[in-house]
Amino acid sequence: MLNQIDFFEKLFYPKTLAFIGANPRRIWHLSGYINRFPKDSLYIVTNYYEKLMENHEEFIKDVNIYQDISEIPDEIDHSVISVSRNRLLETIKACLEKKFYTIHVFSAGTGEFDEKGFEIESELYELFKNNKNSRLVGPNCMGIYSPRGKFSYTERFSEQAGNFALVSQSGDLTNRIVSSLNNRGVYFSFAASVGNSISLRTSDLIDFYNKDENTDVILSYMEGFSQFRKSEFEGRIFFESLKNSKKPLLLLKGGISEIGKRAASSHTGSLASQNEIWNSIFKQTNAIPIVSFEELIDTAVLFRFCSNCEPKHNSILMITWSGGSSVLG
Repeated sequence: MLNQIDFFEKLFYPKTLAFIGANPRRIWHLSGYINRFPKDSLYIVTNYYEKLMENHEEFIKDVNIYQDISEIPDEIDHSVISVSRNRLLETIKACLEKKFYTIHVFSAGTGEFDEKGFEIESELYELFKNNKNSRLVGPNCMGIYSPRGKFSYTERFSEQAGNFALVSQSGDLTNRIVSSLNNRGVYFSFAASVGNSISLRTSDLIDFYNKDENTDVILSYMEGFSQFRKSEFEGRIFFESLKNSKKPLLLLKGGISEIGKRAASSHTGSLASQNEIWNSIFKQTNAIPIVSFEELIDTAVLFRFCSNCEPKHNSILMITWSGGSSVLG
C-alpha cells in the first residue's frame, strides 16, 4: 500500500521516471526530463524509435528507450503519459499492471471536452478511486516541477530551488506564474499542475506543502472540484485544508463570473462554486484572496521579503508617490 508520505516522495523525488508516448514532433516535451533527471534512471516508451534516433540521436542517446511498457525492467516512481485519448485507458492499465506508483496524464480531451471524453475520464476515476498502490495526476495537465527532485516538464523553469510551492488547475497559468516569479527572484520547492484532479486534489497538495520543511509560502489557482465527487464533500475537505494551513496561502479563484463558471467547466471539467460560498471561506480561513494574475505575482514577491512577517495589529502604513495611489490601494 502506498501511503501519503511515500506517494509524495515518489511524486516529487522519484528514483525512476518513465515518459510514455514520446513523439519526435514534440521533442520539447522531453527536454526538462532528459536534461535534468539522471539518464540511467529515465525510461522512454515510444512507437517512433527510428524517427527519434534519426532526428534526435544525440539528445536521447544515453536514455533507456523501449517500444512497450511491459519491457521496462524497473519499478517506476513517476511516469508521464502523453498519448491520444483513444489509447489512454489501455496505456494506464498497462502502467498499473507494471505497478507504476505515480502517473501524470498530460493528455487532454477527457472530461472537459465532450461526452466521449467524459466516459474516458469516468473510467479513469473508477480505476483510481480505490487504488491503494497508485495515484493519478490530472488528466489534462502539464504536471510536476521539482527542482530538488531534478526534473521539470519544461526547461524554462529555474533549476534553483526555493521556498514557494504552487498547485494550479491550469497548465498555462502554472507556466506564467513560475516563469514570472523566477524572473523576479522567487524560486520554488515544487509546482504541480493538476488539471481535472480526479485523483490527486488541490487539498492534498496544500496539506503536503504545509508539512514540507522546504516550503514557506503556498500559491494556488483553483477553478472548482471534480465532477466525479460530491461537491459538498470535496468543498468540506478543501475548506479544512485552508483552515488548517499554518503557512501563508495565496488563493486565486477562477470561475467567479457566470462566463467564468462555464469556462471552468470546459477547461478542466470543474464544478465552480457560488461567490457567496467563497467569500465565506475566505472569512473563516487564513487563505488570502487574490483577484488577478498580476496581484498574485506582486503579493508573492512581497512574501519573498517577509514570509514570516505576521502583523501584530490591525493597521498598516502606506507610503506612495501620490494620494490617489493610496486611495486605489
